[in-house]
Amino acid sequence: MLFETAEWLVISSFQKVIKSIGVPLKIAYGRVSTKEQNIERQLLKFRELGIEERFVFVDKQSGKDFDRPRYQAMRLMLRVQ
Repeated sequence: MLFETAEWLVISSFQKVIKSIGVPLKIAYGRVSTKEQNIERQLLKFRELGIEERFVFVDKQSGKDFDRPRYQAMRLMLRVQ
């Protein structure tokens, strides 16, 4: 719960900065479905693309729906109001 609160504060701050300066932002989302799968290849590609680690969102769960915590956090960041 504490992590989710801290994450919300960070996202809220980024929204204000992005809105005020209008700078393009690189955000990445990676997902693997099973524990046997490895996210490292996706993370390596994100680094190669120059995406800052703080803007990389990763979930390790099924893709059957969009009820995934880091996906939802990414959506909050994208909703600049």
